[in-house]
Amino acid sequence: VDEDVAVASCFAIEKFALYEPAHAAGMLEAGLLRVLHGLLAVHRGPEYVEQVFSLLYLLCDLPEEVVSEPLMAESELLTSIVELMADAPLNMRLQLTGLRLLSMLSTRLKYHEVFDGSNIPEMIRQANPAALMEDAVQKLDAGGFPHYSSWLSVIGRRALVEDPGWTQEQSPWSRQMSGSS
Repeated sequence: VDEDVAVASCFAIEKFALYEPAHAAGMLEAGLLRVLHGLLAVHRGPEYVEQVFSLLYLLCDLPEEVVSEPLMAESELLTSIVELMADAPLNMRLQLTGLRLLSMLSTRLKYHEVFDGSNIPEMIRQANPAALMEDAVQKLDAGGFPHYSSWLSVIGRRALVEDPGWTQEQSPWSRQMSGSS
């Protein structure tokens, strides 16, 4: 598929999904995640990847019962998202969009178990976005964007690094902040 066609199709999909949430649900059920994953495999330009990450956020920002089955059917997409982020470590827009997408998926689907007994947050953590998140936090701080860095530190760390089943006392982040080890 030509890149111009891929970009135009993403705009059309976005307009259709914004028109009514039922349209987004129908596209997910029809296998749109597989199509978008295939397009990401072919077109790896940072601007296009960021556009697809934003589109994935829009499509997957639905109730768990709508998103879980299509995402499980295309679970390799989670690893691909992290790989695409690793390919553009200096593109902070792409990093923030990807980490926002993974954070939303991790928190939205935290109780949904997949076929092998694992869950979506566990699959995301296995793809290892934590190193990318820490690198992005450092770059945002160094670049003079402490508000973005703070958001990413709190939301991203809670969704992508910590086990969502931990209590506040068990969290390694809480121990780090309190100065105890």
